Amino acid sequence: MSSDGDAADDDHAWARYAARMVGELAGRGHLHHPAWQTAFAEIPRHKLLPDADSIADPELEFASTAVATVAGPDGADIPCASPVQLAGLLEALRVEDDHRVLEVGTGTGYGAALLGHRLGDTAVCSIDRAAGLIATTRDRLASIGRHPRLDARDVLGGWPEQAPYDRILVTRAVSAVPWDWAEQLAEDGILAVSLAMAGEAGPLALLRRVSGRLEGRLARRLVRLPALAAGAQAALSPRRRAALHDEFVTRLPPEPWHTHPLVWFLAALQLPRPWHEDDTTMLSSPDGSWCSIALTPDDEGYRVVRQGGGVSIWSRVEAAFGWWHEWGQPSWDRFGLTVTPHGQYRVWRDSPDQVISRFVRFVP
Repeated sequence: MSSDGDAADDDHAWARYAARMVGELAGRGHLHHPAWQTAFAEIPRHKLLPDADSIADPELEFASTAVATVAGPDGADIPCASPVQLAGLLEALRVEDDHRVLEVGTGTGYGAALLGHRLGDTAVCSIDRAAGLIATTRDRLASIGRHPRLDARDVLGGWPEQAPYDRILVTRAVSAVPWDWAEQLAEDGILAVSLAMAGEAGPLALLRRVSGRLEGRLARRLVRLPALAAGAQAALSPRRRAALHDEFVTRLPPEPWHTHPLVWFLAALQLPRPWHEDDTTMLSSPDGSWCSIALTPDDEGYRVVRQGGGVSIWSRVEAAFGWWHEWGQPSWDRFGLTVTPHGQYRVWRDSPDQVISRFVRFVP
C-alpha cells in the first residue's frame, strides 16, 4: 500500500483529501458558498461508504466524481450521487439558516450529513425505501456524530408527518413529480428534482410552490442523477410495431440524449427510453410508433432513418434541433417547467406564458 494508504489509519488523514476535493469542486465552479465548502471539508465521506471504515483508496473515496453504491430493497446496487452532483444540488437549493429540508433518497447518508452540518440535524429529514439501508446508514451517521431524522418508506409519498418543508431535495431522477411532495412544501418552498427524459437523466428543475402549482426554471448545468426505480425498456416486437411509412436520411447525431441533452429534453419528454438493435438506435412510443437511426453514417455523413406509426418520432427530434438553432442555441436556464396537481406539465422558454410543450405524466 502507498504512503497515502498507510496514512489512512490516522483519524485526521482524510482531512487533506477532503480539502483537495473541495478545492477541485470550487475550482470547477460547482461549489461557491463558504458554508457548503466547510461542510464538504469537514464530513468524512469515507466513513459513510459501504465497507469503508478507513480510507482504503483516497483517490476514489474523496474524488469529486466518485459514485458510491448501496444495496436496494431488492438487493440490487443503487448508485448514489457523487460529491460533484451533490454540490450542484445543494448549491441550487439556496437554503437559509432556519430552513427545514426533506431529502428523498438517503443512500449512503452523505447528503444528509452535509445538510445536517449546514442546518443542524433536527432540520433534516431523509427517506429511502429499504429499512435495512436506513438502519445501516443511521449507524454510520451516528459514528461521525450526525443524527438527522431518517425513515424507511415509500419515497414517492414523502414524509407528511414531518412536513412542512422549506426545501425538498430529490437525489435521483424521476419520471414524474409526485404531488405529495408539492403538498409537503411550505408555500414559496422549493423542490429540486431531476425529471428523467425517455429513460435518460434529465435537467435539474428548481420548482417553487406558488398558488397551487409548482413552477420554476431549469438549472444552468445538467446534473446527471441515477434514476429512481428505472426499469429496462422492453423493445417492441416486430408484430407490435406499426408498418414502415417513411425512410429518409439525417446528418443529426443518432444519440442526442448523449450529445445534445437539451434538444432531447425538448423532443422526447413523452417517449420511452431508447435501446439498440444491431447497428441502429431504436425509439418507440406507447401507440406502437417507432423509428430506427443508423449509428454508422455513410461517406457524406448521412444516416438512414426509418419510422412508422402515427407519431413521426425522428421528425420530432429534427424539429427540436430546428427550434434550438432558431432560438440561438439557448442554455438550460432559458427554460422552465410548470407542474399542476393533475399531472399536467408545461415546458416554457423565458417565461411561463411562452409554452412550447404540454404533456401529462402520472407517478407509476
